[in-house]
Amino acid sequence: MDPVTGQWLAGPTSKPGGAGPGRETPEEQEGLADAEKVNRKVPVIPYVEDTRNILVVKLAEPVERDTAVTLQYALERGIEAEFQLEDSELDTEELPPYEGPRERLLFVESAEGGAGVLRRLQAEPEALARAARKALEIAHFDQLGRDRGAEKQNGDPCEKGCYDCLLSFGNQRHHRAIDRNLVAELLQAFAGGSVGESTPA
Repeated sequence: MDPVTGQWLAGPTSKPGGAGPGRETPEEQEGLADAEKVNRKVPVIPYVEDTRNILVVKLAEPVERDTAVTLQYALERGIEAEFQLEDSELDTEELPPYEGPRERLLFVESAEGGAGVLRRLQAEPEALARAARKALEIAHFDQLGRDRGAEKQNGDPCEKGCYDCLLSFGNQRHHRAIDRNLVAELLQAFAGGSVGESTPA
């Protein structure tokens, strides 16, 4: 864009036959000024602003990456089951550090305004515990942490994860990291705990 006139400028064109990555066809650039002939130009990066409910869970002690990744998906599935959310209504993201042990998990309500579930997890002392109990069940453990993965009614026994528990098409990039056996004790701890009131610093 020319910052003086506010006009869009023509960028690099593609070869005949179609546009390449980040390039436009000559027809798409018809009527635009030549960027090479303008003294001053600035790149324009479009972005959107959004408002969503988030929840950051801070663990008492850092855990290894595979454990953190598995825990975030287990809790996500437990929250969705406990509060009857669609899979698309709740997301979870990794927070830095991206290498080595980590202690924070991020949950995001996908829709602007959200369903209010993350607020309930903070406001209701037993809500997170209920979600963790659901997560244990979904991950093929009983409430005492005993493995029930070999007792699946349909399909092969579950070893590290399956599409009946923690695996989904949405978390395929983390399938190698997910191992339900890493989080049984952590989920039990969540299931036996409660959320207290935060105290101002």
